Amino acid sequence: MSAIRWTVSLAAVVLFACAVRGGDAADKKLVEAIAQEIDLVPGLYVKSQDGGKVKELPTFSAKRLAPYALEKDQTLDKERARWKANKEKYAKDFPLRAAVFEAVEATPIVTLTMALQGPLNAKAKAAALDRQRPIGVAIFKLEQSLAQINEADEQRAKETSKRWHANFDFARLRVEGNIAFLMEYNFALGKIRSDQLPDLGPGENGWKLGLRPKLSITESKAKDLYKQRSKLIKKIQEDYPSTPWDYFAERESKYQLGLQWTTMKAK
Repeated sequence: MSAIRWTVSLAAVVLFACAVRGGDAADKKLVEAIAQEIDLVPGLYVKSQDGGKVKELPTFSAKRLAPYALEKDQTLDKERARWKANKEKYAKDFPLRAAVFEAVEATPIVTLTMALQGPLNAKAKAAALDRQRPIGVAIFKLEQSLAQINEADEQRAKETSKRWHANFDFARLRVEGNIAFLMEYNFALGKIRSDQLPDLGPGENGWKLGLRPKLSITESKAKDLYKQRSKLIKKIQEDYPSTPWDYFAERESKYQLGLQWTTMKAK
């Protein structure tokens, strides 16, 4: 399946272009470090669209990023090591950071098959069931992570770092998106087993999953997560304007989480 490409809106480009004036550019290493933290929780829906990697980040204002600075010896690797050393104590002291690290571990490494060769027979249906099992496990683990995120959110006052507030919000955004996307994918696999794929026409020998803006799944849980994610994207942009979190939230708004089976021509 060909990658889906997108372009950041002109308004967003203007926003970030106007954020830096008169040599007020933030340190490149600081911006790269923030981008690494933002991408801690991978978006499972990103790989099929643009790979999720930004070759060159825009320039941000040093003044704008000043409230998000960390202490000199405070690095992501050191923070993660502190969490691993005593997860229970760390979660009590830094509930938001712990929830982010837990979300990273809960996010599965999955291979999503996006095409199906005909004919649609018992063997193909059995294979679809086999693929659904690990997806179901992944959804369960991510839902547990989201529950922990919700609990941590009630303790936001414990976190004094504005940078980790932003990282936490973005991690929630990714977890919600991942759950909705995997539920959508699981629903698509279910259509194989229930003979709900479109009929093949002349010269067609299979089906492929294409992206679409809206979810196909009718389950209210998935639809609610999709709506919550849309609201959170806007909240992140409002709470952290002209920052890397704002920029990456704009990117997230372009990703499509819906899936739809279409027929494909024989090669």
